[in-house]
Amino acid sequence: MPETKLFSAAGRINRSFFIVQYALTLLAYGITRALIDFSASLAVSIPLLLIFVAVGFSMVCTSIKRLHDLNHSGFLYLLMFIPIVNLLLLIYLAAKPSNNWKNEYGLNPLLPPANCPTCGRQAFQPPGRYTCSDCGQRFELDSNFTATAYQS
Repeated sequence: MPETKLFSAAGRINRSFFIVQYALTLLAYGITRALIDFSASLAVSIPLLLIFVAVGFSMVCTSIKRLHDLNHSGFLYLLMFIPIVNLLLLIYLAAKPSNNWKNEYGLNPLLPPANCPTCGRQAFQPPGRYTCSDCGQRFELDSNFTATAYQS
């Protein structure tokens, strides 16, 4: 599974990670909601309410990262506030495969990134010819994600 930050909307996550993270977040959301409903004390309700908000924010961030994986803006998440459309968007996020290669939101989480053979910078997908922006080294990336320096 890719490494991801729970409270950040930056980056991408694949659909299997989205489904697992969304399900766990939904479970935590439901448990917290039930505890809030059954708590009689304000001293118990306030911390639970903070947890409830944090879990909800995590759910939003997870959905935005999945939208990024499909090369969509996070603003598309606003459709989640429209009944029926929210269910269709959730199905879309859970069913659509990741976009291949790198997009404007980062590298494909299912594919290994390639390293520059000189400086080790990690950020190159798909196979092809690149010039490293850190060291200027020119190299070719094959379909096995092996980088080989070349001269033109």
